[in-house]
Amino acid sequence: MGLFSKAVKESQFSFNAKEEKLNEIKDYVRDTLDDTPFSEKELTGILLAIEEACTNVIRHAYLYAPGGTIRLKITLSSDRAIFEIIDTGRAFDFDSSGTPDLDRYVETSRKGGLGLYLIRKIMDDVDYRSHRSGNRLV
Repeated sequence: MGLFSKAVKESQFSFNAKEEKLNEIKDYVRDTLDDTPFSEKELTGILLAIEEACTNVIRHAYLYAPGGTIRLKITLSSDRAIFEIIDTGRAFDFDSSGTPDLDRYVETSRKGGLGLYLIRKIMDDVDYRSHRSGNRLV
C-alpha cells in the first residue's frame, strides 16, 4: 500500500481553557479513538498525556485567565495517531525542560511539574512550536 493510499481520519474540536473541561476533552479523545487498535493501557497513557498538556495550557499559557481556548486536532492514519494541541496563550521554552530528578521529587514529596516528562515518556515523538499566531504541541 502506498503512502497516500492510507485511510486518514481527521477530527478537531475547540474547548474553553478551563480545568472543568478536562473530562470533556478526555471523552472527546476516547470517542475519537474508539475504533482504533490501541490497547486500554495505551489509551490510558494517551489520555494522561493529553490531560497533562491541556492542564499546562490552562495553568501556564493562559494563567487561568478566562476566555482562552484549546484546539485539539487528532489525525488518524492506518499506522499512527497524531495529536495537536493549539493555543494562543503565553509561549514557553520547551527545549529547556529537561529530565527531572525523580529521586529529588520523592525526597521532597513534590507534587506537579512532571507533565512534560510524562508526555515525552508516553508519546513516541513530541514537538512544540511557538509562532505569532499561537503555540502548537504535536
